[in-house]
Amino acid sequence: MNPSGHTHRTWIKIQELSHPVQEFDASPATWQDKYTMRADINTNAGREAIVGQKTGGLISHIVTLRWQPGVTPEQRVVIDDETIDEASKQKLNIESVRDVDNTKRHLELKCTEAL
Repeated sequence: MNPSGHTHRTWIKIQELSHPVQEFDASPATWQDKYTMRADINTNAGREAIVGQKTGGLISHIVTLRWQPGVTPEQRVVIDDETIDEASKQKLNIESVRDVDNTKRHLELKCTEAL
């Protein structure tokens, strides 16, 4: 464990949208890897959400990683577990980005995962 208390054990990818869905475009959105790194992932809370007429689970996570420039809520976190196929990997939507101690050492991402 490093002096700041962060162990950064889980491999993740930060992805950004390289081909957003257009209103009249039939092709799906395309995500492109921007960073691959280790991070700490802590499950914060879970709740049920009603979207349209469906009820689904919503889990919030706190992802702590080394500071990287340009990480924004328009991107997402993919937990990079090599034992499962790409479509089944956990995908976390970034809700907010915070420089933990204003020293550009660590970022804290508040993320949600829809189930």
